[in-house]
Amino acid sequence: PVIVMFSDLVHTIGESAALGAAGVVLWVKKYTDGPLGPYVINVTSAAKLCSKALCKKNAKCVRKSLDSGTYLHLNPCFFNIRLNPSIRGPRFHVSGHLNNPDILDMKHKFTCQCYQGWMGIYCEMPQITDPRKV
Repeated sequence: PVIVMFSDLVHTIGESAALGAAGVVLWVKKYTDGPLGPYVINVTSAAKLCSKALCKKNAKCVRKSLDSGTYLHLNPCFFNIRLNPSIRGPRFHVSGHLNNPDILDMKHKFTCQCYQGWMGIYCEMPQITDPRKV
């Protein structure tokens, strides 16, 4: 069996998310019950929360400094990821809340990369298209 180190997850999946990747493909389902599953849930949840808190859900969060080593991770003091013992529903359950110091930390380390149709520092403004060019 292949043993996946947590640092390997951070430097692959975590690095991809922090640089704004839309996703990663995982081919090995049996590893999701080990450290891989909770880590993917952690990074995915942190990316969604960053988008919501900083970018009005109209963008993805991307490192301000691409080589900073900053990652999108949930604060373990305020979040918990548990395996769902039921065969129904999602495999993992995330509980917790984003606090103000974590939001400020995200604002210092990440910027919003607006989705198509949005603009502004926090992607808060719809992009107006000139009807004459449509």
